[in-house]
Amino acid sequence: MSERLNGHFVFMGTAFLENDFLRKDKNITFLPYGGYGYAYRFGKSEAWTFDSRLGLGRTINADNNLILPVFKTGIGRTF
Repeated sequence: MSERLNGHFVFMGTAFLENDFLRKDKNITFLPYGGYGYAYRFGKSEAWTFDSRLGLGRTINADNNLILPVFKTGIGRTF
């Protein structure tokens, strides 16, 4: 990828959840998700990134499968 992440984007991912509401045996539940995000690059050489995402996913191996929201916000630096 020649261009660094900057601006609006669509994403897909997987989360691993451990919760006794989703699985009574407290094993890991898989949550594939997708959604929309925005990244802003800043600093010297645009090495820093602020990233925020909003998505939806459905658990696939839970006792009570649900559609859950996914919220992620973070800041990071490229090396």
